[in-house]
Amino acid sequence: LGGPGKPEDVAGAALFLASDLSRFVTGSTIHVDGGTHGAGGWVPRPTGGWTNRPRNP
Repeated sequence: LGGPGKPEDVAGAALFLASDLSRFVTGSTIHVDGGTHGAGGWVPRPTGGWTNRPRNP
C-alpha cells in the first residue's frame, strides 16, 4: 500500500470500530499496518528489493 501508516489511519480504524458499521465485528484483530501483516512482515526497501526489518523513523 505504499508505505507505513500514519496516525490518521489508526484513527480511521478506531472511528469505524466505534460506529454502528462495526456492530457485527466481534473477536477480530484489525491490522492497521499498510499491508505488512498480510505480506508476512516483508516490506519494500526504498532502494529496491524487500526486507523484513522495519524502516528507521
